[in-house]
Amino acid sequence: MAVQYVIHECPQEVIRGFCEVAARAVRPGGCFFVVDNNPKSKTIQGLPPAIALLMKSTEPWSDEFYAFDLEAAMRAAGFDEVVKVETDHRHCTVMGIKR
Repeated sequence: MAVQYVIHECPQEVIRGFCEVAARAVRPGGCFFVVDNNPKSKTIQGLPPAIALLMKSTEPWSDEFYAFDLEAAMRAAGFDEVVKVETDHRHCTVMGIKR
């Protein structure tokens, strides 16, 4: 199961819900992938203030997203192994494996 470029548009409770539903839907041995902005990206962290403000004005849940611990939420939902990799200079993929 995969969610791509969606969760940065959502409040934390909805992101947590995605993880919980995925954990119920994914069979043992299956995976849940989330591809989205990388809160730890040097590119995103280094945006000029005007650009950061412009982005924030169109992304109402960005503060919640950047403060959210997706890996912890996936573990809490029931994924046994959670791995995060940088996809490119602004994005990451977080994969949860259910055993």
